[in-house]
Amino acid sequence: MLTFSRRNNIRVIGLPQQKNEDCLSLAKKLLQDKFSMEDVKLERALRDGPKLDGKPQHLLIKLNCYQDKIKVLQQQRKVLSNDPYYCVEDLTKIDL
Repeated sequence: MLTFSRRNNIRVIGLPQQKNEDCLSLAKKLLQDKFSMEDVKLERALRDGPKLDGKPQHLLIKLNCYQDKIKVLQQQRKVLSNDPYYCVEDLTKIDL
């Protein structure tokens, strides 16, 4: 059984989804535009969760640096207050 660390992951909930989108570019643009993180390094970004009618899948972002994750989580309430989406820490169902 493989296990993966979620230490550097954030989950964006409610971000509108487009067909055939580039999740990595979308994640970089979000972090640059909203959080002023111009030189942020990402390991990967992908859509995660069930496909439900009318609801976008979560955008899962794996950052290279834990401090970048903390910055996003600390600022997200203020920065995304006027947007229909928000960021949370990526936790397992057991940890929720």
